[in-house]
Amino acid sequence: MSDYKPRQPLSTVVPRDRSDTTRVLLLLQREANRDHLAAWLSTEYEVVIPKHGSVEELDFDLCVLDAAMLERHSDCLQRLKDTAEPMFLPYLLVSPERTDRDRNATVWDIVDEVISIPTEKQALDNRLHNLLERRRLSQQQATALTQQRELFRRIFQASNDAIVILDPQRNTIRECNPQACDLLGYSRQSLLSLSPEDLHPDEISEFRAFRDTVLDQGHGWTAELTCRTEAGNVLDAEISASTVEIDGRPHMLASIRDVTTRAEQREVLNNLHDVTVELMDATTKREVANVAVEAARGVFGYDIAGVRLHDAETTPEVLQLVATTPTVESQLDATESEYEVGDGVVGESFATGEPVVDGEVLPADATSTRIVRVPE
Repeated sequence: MSDYKPRQPLSTVVPRDRSDTTRVLLLLQREANRDHLAAWLSTEYEVVIPKHGSVEELDFDLCVLDAAMLERHSDCLQRLKDTAEPMFLPYLLVSPERTDRDRNATVWDIVDEVISIPTEKQALDNRLHNLLERRRLSQQQATALTQQRELFRRIFQASNDAIVILDPQRNTIRECNPQACDLLGYSRQSLLSLSPEDLHPDEISEFRAFRDTVLDQGHGWTAELTCRTEAGNVLDAEISASTVEIDGRPHMLASIRDVTTRAEQREVLNNLHDVTVELMDATTKREVANVAVEAARGVFGYDIAGVRLHDAETTPEVLQLVATTPTVESQLDATESEYEVGDGVVGESFATGEPVVDGEVLPADATSTRIVRVPE
């Protein structure tokens, strides 16, 4: 460049009227070259010239510098470039054709383009525009990435399913949503302190096999795992998982649904099917009564259950106890095995044909009894 100097001294920042002005930082050792370049650029850009040689706190979109200033500020410039990521912060090195090859080679690593001086203004403009276009595109990408992350965060937090993000490499739970904390009974901090195996202590090998399948295929689903809550309860779980890349490493995003109630209902239905088969195979009323009592105890969880039969021909005034659960047998004596029709809650239910609910005929730890007449 020539030794041209402007008529009036340049201020630290050449002001512009537009709020979205592109800011170009000039780091040139020779004051004449810096002022000459500032005069060129100030018609289109906001030129930034550091005070006292400090660049750490300056805000700029592109830096034009020479080899001497690059070497002097290399550490600071590298930090600024790293901090700006994922946005591109371009550095344009102006250098004489006799490049200073004796300088430390590492200082050239952060430079994005080099232009030889002296040069034409048009050539410099082209370099600047190219670098600034790359920065503009990186800003768009960074904005889109930020929007995607915010969308993901909202979906993550608002999902009805419990979601955890697992880091397979470090064997940690990296993130969780509020629903995961509610389902498993942990605070967020406590849950993030666990390993994934802590949630599946009874099926560690099965969990690892599922994890490896998801990492290998990119997705997976299983209903073969349970989850252990902080209180020690075991939940039947349905887990859908997929891989996501975070910090350049594969992670596993797992959506967990508590299907304990569904599993219990399925078990009840299967048991009722078995009861139905037994009822169809029963040939006598007593056999039917025994199947019914066993279903009340085994399927529905009633420890106190019994069936009384009415024989209109042989004992028309009596209801005979023919099947009971073991708890009833241990509490009744021989005189209580029969009820007269219309006598007591049992006889009343039979006589009226209506169900009776009475809390006085149960042990102290029970709340009520339901007595129902079944038509013959």
